Amino acid sequence: MAAALRTGYGWLAVAGGLWVGFGRMADGRAHDAMLHAVFLGFVISMIFAHAPVIVPAVLGRSLPFRPVLYIPLALLHTSLVVRLVGGDAVGNRIVLKGAGR
Repeated sequence: MAAALRTGYGWLAVAGGLWVGFGRMADGRAHDAMLHAVFLGFVISMIFAHAPVIVPAVLGRSLPFRPVLYIPLALLHTSLVVRLVGGDAVGNRIVLKGAGR
């Protein structure tokens, strides 16, 4: 839970840095990077972080910790780094196309 919270707040800081660096009214790749950092990095990390508390409360069953639960979080952050660094920062069409654009 703590790892997902920390990385989520890290993505929020990245989005804030992009906003300060490129401005609120940025468009194009900078705007895409800001949106991805907030909505994929921060929001989805917060969903992953709170799932171990919410899911057992809704289902009425315990959710034991297993190290395999780190895999979706690692995939999320790895794919987001590839998207921002390889796609939005340098405009690599292969990465952007693979990211669904």
